[in-house]
Amino acid sequence: MQYSLLPILCYFTEVSPLCLYEQQVVLDIGCGTGEATTTLLDRLPQVEQIFAVDKSSEFIEYATETNNDSQILYRHMDAEDEWSKDWSNKFTLVRKTCSKM
Repeated sequence: MQYSLLPILCYFTEVSPLCLYEQQVVLDIGCGTGEATTTLLDRLPQVEQIFAVDKSSEFIEYATETNNDSQILYRHMDAEDEWSKDWSNKFTLVRKTCSKM
């Protein structure tokens, strides 16, 4: 079974009103080095947790070492192939920066 992702984007310069839930649980697909992920924390104070995933183990290792925060959980995975059933209806915001999905 394949799950669809809600295509909501929050830009760093201007946060959409759709992103203003009381508490955000964010899925960051293609988090790379984690720099943009930490910027999400700065720009969205209501973020409770960010699940940041990338299919590059090197990026995840770097992000964990240099952009680590207790509110960010980094995970090495390919979101196209390894979507967890536990994640259905878990996220209030999905940010995707990968080239295709």
